[in-house]
Amino acid sequence: MAREKDQNRIDRLESLAEEMFAGIAQLRESQSRTDEQIRELRESQAKTDKQMRRTDARLDRTGKQLGDLGLVQYSLRLGRRTCKQAGAYLG
Repeated sequence: MAREKDQNRIDRLESLAEEMFAGIAQLRESQSRTDEQIRELRESQAKTDKQMRRTDARLDRTGKQLGDLGLVQYSLRLGRRTCKQAGAYLG
C-alpha cells in the first residue's frame, strides 16, 4: 500500500514535470512570435517616420511657396506647421 502511494506520487510528479516543460516550450514559442511582431512594428514605425518627414518637408515647401506668393501667412507653432489665411480673411 505504501509502495503504491509512493508510485502514485512519483507518477504525479512526472506528469507535472511534463506539463511544466510543455508550458515552457509554449512560452518560448509565444515569446518568439512576440519578438517577431515587435520587429515588424519597429520596421513599420521607421517607414512611417520616414514618410512623415517627407510629408513635413513637402508641407514646408508648399507653405513657403504660398507665403512667397502672398496667399497665406506661414508660421511654426508648438512644433506643428500651420497655415493661416492672410489679408481680408483674417478680419
